Amino acid sequence: MPELVAVHTRFLLLFSALIMATALAFGAEERLPNVQIVMENGTPHYYLPFELTPENTELTVSWKERPRAFGRENKYEFVEGGQFEIFVRREYFPIQIPASCCDSVLVLAMPYTNEELPGGPQNIAEKKKLFDRIGQMKSSGKGSVIVIIDLTPHAKILSQKPLLIELKQRNIYFRMTAGRYIDHAKPTGPTGTDQSSRPPDSNPK
Repeated sequence: MPELVAVHTRFLLLFSALIMATALAFGAEERLPNVQIVMENGTPHYYLPFELTPENTELTVSWKERPRAFGRENKYEFVEGGQFEIFVRREYFPIQIPASCCDSVLVLAMPYTNEELPGGPQNIAEKKKLFDRIGQMKSSGKGSVIVIIDLTPHAKILSQKPLLIELKQRNIYFRMTAGRYIDHAKPTGPTGTDQSSRPPDSNPK
């Protein structure tokens, strides 16, 4: 009889562990990032809506975390063509990246816009609004800003079903089309226009 009780107890423990592991697995699957695959000119692009918060975002970092690049001082500054950079803490980013490529922060960069092209000044002005919102969010320590990140340039596709992506380096970019920052992960026309309704990019808390 004691042996039977012991076997029954071990069975219950194993069954409970299996139930817990299954629940954790489903929970992890639900937390996978909502990466959108958009076909553009016959090529898949991978766009990630990401919520910047005061906890996961840095406006400047030390040279130890990111060596100075292109003569910049790792400052939060809006430069020619509407370019700027922010830094995302690796532990908060949902896409895996080898520690050998990034041990602390990812560099999220806004690409250049030629102001001499049609719509250039307006596109740069819109980027400046985003720059100011991110700065305000970080300096106040409140709220969040949802941005669209283009993972395509440095994405390594490990699996399509389920979709598994690994970054090959720490540099990531805001989504841009024809010099315009795109604030959604839907398909666009050649100039980045989209007629559907767009989600808000700020969530005050």
